[in-house]
Amino acid sequence: MEGEAVEREVVLVSNRLPVTITKVKGKLRLQPSVGGLATALSSLHGKYRWKWVGWPSTEQSSKQVETMLAEVNCYPVFLSAKEVEKYYHGFCNRVLWPLLHYFQVTRYDHTEWEYYKKANQKFCDKVLEVARPRDVIWV
Repeated sequence: MEGEAVEREVVLVSNRLPVTITKVKGKLRLQPSVGGLATALSSLHGKYRWKWVGWPSTEQSSKQVETMLAEVNCYPVFLSAKEVEKYYHGFCNRVLWPLLHYFQVTRYDHTEWEYYKKANQKFCDKVLEVARPRDVIWV
């Protein structure tokens, strides 16, 4: 409503979500992701209102997966195994990571660049779906 204060949330965008989907005895379960950004930011979990956009470590899209993740403020970007291989293990790890860590030797592959752009569009589409006008988007 007009005149009401809207609480801003942080929409955090990263390659991986802070939880991983596993199947135990035929049932889907969420497990905390280990390592990386998820571990580094775990201390901030209760201090800010946030939504997390990222890859759920599975290419299997389902309403059940989306519902489970939404319960913990996570919003999945589903990628195929080939997309993960080309965009993340390819372009991100072979070009971006070295350049952003002062290594000048990279291996550019145009196909990986194309997958990187397509994956980024999927992340962008998901952010546009979940973010509100005054939210802070942190990539």
